[in-house]
Order: sequence, then structure tokens, then C-alpha cells
Amino acid sequence: RSQGEVDFYAGVRDEEKFEKKMFKVPTVHADMENKKALTKALKGFDRVFVIVPSAKNRTQLALNALEASKAAGVKYVLMLSITLVADTNTIFGRQFEPIEDRTKSIGIPYTIIRLPLFM
Repeated sequence: RSQGEVDFYAGVRDEEKFEKKMFKVPTVHADMENKKALTKALKGFDRVFVIVPSAKNRTQLALNALEASKAAGVKYVLMLSITLVADTNTIFGRQFEPIEDRTKSIGIPYTIIRLPLFM
């Protein structure tokens, strides 16, 4: 491996489905509903990019990912959020404010990316 190169993996719930659509991207089984299994899957990773799913329980899933990252010893978290609504009294604000608050307080260096709703 050359200096500056990094290995990356896609953490997915359904590895078989993902592998049919993507190729040459190694996967890790990463079910955000199962915090214990996710913690085990994240052991040995330095960085995690949490893409908050569009599930009804997205807040809890993202919080699970943060807790699993902490327990696994992850050194850096990149959290996907939503532009300008994370601190408002809207459905998205109520979902993403706790995610951003926990990202900031969990004790892992982090970056929060706020993207428009097209994501």
C-alpha cells in the first residue's frame, strides 16, 4: 500500500444485495438495529461515516451507530445530517437534533455534514 492510501469498506445490512449492485467494494455486515453486532463489526476501524437511513426510526439507528463506534474504539466519526433543519422544530429537526447533539458529546472527534434533502 502506498503512503496516503486508505482501505474503505461499505457497512451494509444486506451484503448480497449490495454486492449485486456494486463491485470491488468490500463490505462489512453493519446492521444499525443491532448495536452489539455493529460494535463487533466496527472493531479495528479508525473512522466511520454514518449515513443516517431514511427509516422511521432513523434517530435511534444513528444513535446506535454512534454508541457502537464509541464501544468499538473508533477514532473519528463523520455524520451525515440535513441542511439547516437540524436545530428547528420540524420533523427533520426533531430527528436530527438528537443525532447531532450526541455526535458532539460522545467523546470522539467528528465532522457533521449537512446536505440538502436530495440525499
